Amino acid sequence: MMTGAARAADDAKSLSKRIDGIVTPLTKNGFSGCVLVDLDGDVIHRKGYGITDPKSKTKLAPTARFDIGSIIKPMVALATLELARLGTLQLDSKLGTLLKDVPEDKKEITVEQLLSHTGGISKSYDLKVDTMKRDAVVADLLKIGLEAPPGTKHIYSNANYFLMAAIIDVVDKRGYEDTMRELVFKPLNMRTARFSSDPPLKGEKVPSRFESRAAIGQMVPWPHGWAHRGATGVVCSVDDLLAFRKALDADSPIGPDEREDWIKIRKEDSALGWSVLSNPGRPKLIVHGGSSPGSKGLLAYYPEKDLTVVVLSNHIVPGNIDEWQIANSIRDLLFVN
Repeated sequence: MMTGAARAADDAKSLSKRIDGIVTPLTKNGFSGCVLVDLDGDVIHRKGYGITDPKSKTKLAPTARFDIGSIIKPMVALATLELARLGTLQLDSKLGTLLKDVPEDKKEITVEQLLSHTGGISKSYDLKVDTMKRDAVVADLLKIGLEAPPGTKHIYSNANYFLMAAIIDVVDKRGYEDTMRELVFKPLNMRTARFSSDPPLKGEKVPSRFESRAAIGQMVPWPHGWAHRGATGVVCSVDDLLAFRKALDADSPIGPDEREDWIKIRKEDSALGWSVLSNPGRPKLIVHGGSSPGSKGLLAYYPEKDLTVVVLSNHIVPGNIDEWQIANSIRDLLFVN
């Protein structure tokens, strides 16, 4: 007679095979990357698809690391919440008190508004300065007129998080990178998370970045200036992103008040770093996607179903959103069919 544990293992193996049946056909259209699925606290699928680089054509291992693009944003929001807990700043701290020479129209923008894209900061910017210089980037961004009065409208803009990274760098003596390492990567056991300018890990088979099937460079090292920090520039694995997602669990090192604040909607579907979607007939979704040259991904969490789907890819094809196709198909497989 099959034990309960054996039956569960058999069910997980069957589900993994069906998930593989969702992902594998997409490789014919260019999907290359890693997929991880965690259901009820158990990883039921974790696999690499495609190749690391065009020369060796080594198959991608599930431990491969990718530039996660804007998936960093909820990480920056969490670091900020931790700084608020420590008293370094507060969510209602204003730009005029945190940065130098802030124009009058932006002085009242709060940290909370930056994190939720509700400060009126423009989504359009064309930086004319050396992006390796923090203060020059901040000054150039602050010259741009607001698209809306602070607090009145949701306007998604990377500039919010460029400014937030600069604020963290100013207020915490550890600096932006070390603050992220100490408040996010280490306590959440994101063991292989690094910044894109860091060197490869020892013995790492570094994936290439592909766009329209052409290699454009390696995943690391990759530029990481002040027009990257906060909004992109973290390289990690699907395992690291699952470890990060678990910060939302009740037994995580993040306190309940912080977790609640983190995913509380401010305007439209925007929380702090996350989008929180509640659509009729579908389970609630806490999510963020991201892209960077030759790399993209999606971190999707359905808390009511305790389902996490992580998709990371080293191939961008214009108009192709296979990461969403994979996540939606897995959701439907588990909870609709």
